[in-house]
Amino acid sequence: MAKQIPVSATVETTTQAVSVTAAPDSAGVAVPLVVASSGVTLTNTSIACALQYKVNSGTWVKLGRDDGAELIINLQVDTLYLRRATLDGGLATASLSIASKPGSTDVLVGAAVLGAVVKDAAYIASNNATVNIAAPITQSFPKLRAALAAMRAGQGNVRAALLGDSTTAGVWALGIDNGTNCRAVSAPAVLAALLNSSGTPANSDSFWGDQNFQPSGLAPQAYDPRIKAFGSGWSVYSGTTLFSLGGRAFTNSGTVSAFGFLPNGMCDTFDVYYYTNPALGTFKCTRTGDADGPNVSTVSAASGIAKTTFIGALGNANPININYVGSGSVYIAGIVGYNSNEKCVQVFNMGWGSSTSVDWAKSANGWAPINALKFVAPHFTELCLGTNDEYLATTPAVYSASMASIIDAAAISGDVMVTTNFPIKNATVSLATQRSYVVALKAVVDARPGVVWNDMHQRLRTWEDQNPFGYYATGSVTNELHPLAALHRERAKATAQIIASL
Repeated sequence: MAKQIPVSATVETTTQAVSVTAAPDSAGVAVPLVVASSGVTLTNTSIACALQYKVNSGTWVKLGRDDGAELIINLQVDTLYLRRATLDGGLATASLSIASKPGSTDVLVGAAVLGAVVKDAAYIASNNATVNIAAPITQSFPKLRAALAAMRAGQGNVRAALLGDSTTAGVWALGIDNGTNCRAVSAPAVLAALLNSSGTPANSDSFWGDQNFQPSGLAPQAYDPRIKAFGSGWSVYSGTTLFSLGGRAFTNSGTVSAFGFLPNGMCDTFDVYYYTNPALGTFKCTRTGDADGPNVSTVSAASGIAKTTFIGALGNANPININYVGSGSVYIAGIVGYNSNEKCVQVFNMGWGSSTSVDWAKSANGWAPINALKFVAPHFTELCLGTNDEYLATTPAVYSASMASIIDAAAISGDVMVTTNFPIKNATVSLATQRSYVVALKAVVDARPGVVWNDMHQRLRTWEDQNPFGYYATGSVTNELHPLAALHRERAKATAQIIASL
């Protein structure tokens, strides 16, 4: 099992996420936790819905969005009831921060297993003496913790990569079929904003590949307005063999022109990632007002991915330009901008539209996703793949093997959290089939101590539960695979709570 502790272990505090489904004016639903606690901090984490709570047979108390309440209760003897205050407002969730009772040997489960139903140690022992429960979040993420400590000491940035398909990239997140500026409300972008609001400095001032969701005729600037120039000769690679992190690279093979990128934040430093190979070309980085960077040859004895760093003035609000120089094709895989004087969590959106686990597990050349991931070396990777595997019927066995390869690659440099894909419409992929992929993936995670499990199916239940609230795109079958901005935010919230707590 991932991060096991025995049932006799004692922990002091933990945080538990729960869904709230009981209707207004109903009897409510008892929180399914039986643990010896000295107190509970209840927080309404819903997207827009107010909640109500009561203890035992007490009166109902309203809890607005983001409001909290300190309750001096023992969940071993007291019962906490929750219900929605209104039917509108969409998905309703709450977070319980539970302080254990001194001397208790009950096991508390933290954010490492979001949404799990927990019983106390005595209950577990009486039903299955060998059962272990995933450890609380305070015992997880050693590599991320070390990177965050270094960041807070001013010693370096934290690289946090969110790997996935179009449901990570942000396709349809605004309900728009051409993807215009959907990146801005994707889970990675929201994660950076939530971390900033919680006091953990972060940015998403980067791009990785084209993310493969530019339909025919849509300029890159429409998908991502941070792209400020796309000169003649620059294009998105159109073949099938040069995919890397985030999909296709941006390429130029013969026209001296610029490809420009202007992050939202003020940056003085840019890390530019590019493909290398024996017969490739040369580029250089420039920015109006700064000295030009040197020519960068992408020629190498073997295929691979490499990085060059351009340093300019912090107050310069002009875009960085990748200028084609010549000699052969140039492939730009990504650009990361940052302020070298302010260390932060760099959140990478590595969503790749239409990708499957098989695509991400490829390693045939040096820039292939797994090899490129090892080169970038994130301190934290959240992996969310499965929608296209289920829709295109990748077998669970192949899916499991591919996910194992990706997890193992990410774990070389950092900690890994595996988030299941969002639930799919039952008429498109049956619930039983969806569940078979979740079970297969959970087995992969369980075999890798330290990998954290985040089950979106358990949190959201089914597509049919959430779609009435308008949380999925509408139209064709493929449109309906995609969550809208509210669910991107819900996913980002879980990740932000973990990182901010470390």
